[in-house]
Amino acid sequence: MPTPDWMNSIRQAFKSSRELASYLEVDLPKLDYPVLVPKALAEKIKLRGPNSALWKQFVPHEDESLEQGMDDPIADAAHSPTPMIVHRYKNRALFLTTQRCPVICRYCFRKNELYTEHEAFGQQRDQALNYLKDHTEIQEVIFSGGDPLILSNSKLKSYLDELEKISHLKYLRFHSRTPVVLPERVDKGLLELLSQTKQKYLQTTVVIHCNHLDELDPQVEMACHDLIGHGISVLSQSVLMKGINDDIEELTALFEKLVAMGVRPYYLHHPDDARGAQHFRLTLKEGQDLVTQLRQRLPGWALPRYTLEQTGGVGKVDAMNL
Repeated sequence: MPTPDWMNSIRQAFKSSRELASYLEVDLPKLDYPVLVPKALAEKIKLRGPNSALWKQFVPHEDESLEQGMDDPIADAAHSPTPMIVHRYKNRALFLTTQRCPVICRYCFRKNELYTEHEAFGQQRDQALNYLKDHTEIQEVIFSGGDPLILSNSKLKSYLDELEKISHLKYLRFHSRTPVVLPERVDKGLLELLSQTKQKYLQTTVVIHCNHLDELDPQVEMACHDLIGHGISVLSQSVLMKGINDDIEELTALFEKLVAMGVRPYYLHHPDDARGAQHFRLTLKEGQDLVTQLRQRLPGWALPRYTLEQTGGVGKVDAMNL
């Protein structure tokens, strides 16, 4: 069987600062953090240039070497009763099926723990599934990682087949950057798998991660269109960041475009206090002022929830009420 196009895209991606610097024809700092940028995305980055939102999100920067911030700012480890599971809220749990991503975002605290070649948790799979079976209060499983859609269709199906046996699960959710940075991943096999899966739950949702209008192109639109066409609810989450989207015109354009694509804005995250990403942080007051302006420009149903993950693992709070 031929290798799917999206897998070839990952294999051919830039995986070092040296490779990426050569392609972009610039000097880049050597950092402790890994690099991973698919070539199609790198083409868009090069076209937009060093001052663009794309470049700043995915190209290494010397400010990542600053020591301020935390490796695990939302304290996932404190709420991980078993490998692969984060159970912070009573009725739902994160299912961390892989540490791989289709791209490494420079602002993400998980770049402190990501691998680019191997899944990390295969040996703990049964332990995690048994935890979900034993905790009947859990109604929703949220596939996360890493990025769950970087798993092959057969690997995803093996997880979904096991979850189907757990009668108290009602909702299924996938949080993924993949439809935006690697839209070819939304292939026929994945669509068929998700279409079959959604029949077994009250709701099956894909939450795409997108921070700027420049990330959206016809291929991304088609990926979202195909998901929606197969009965999958598609929401979005974004991170509010200095120099990326901390501008009322940029934010308005992003959310209006998502709505036009049939994607409902869900979360707008205040940036985490993450080591290696301090240069993306803006003040809470600046974020609140932007969201106040957004409320005058967007319908209420198109306005994402502005949230902040409290340090210490307490969880999300409404950032407008702080």
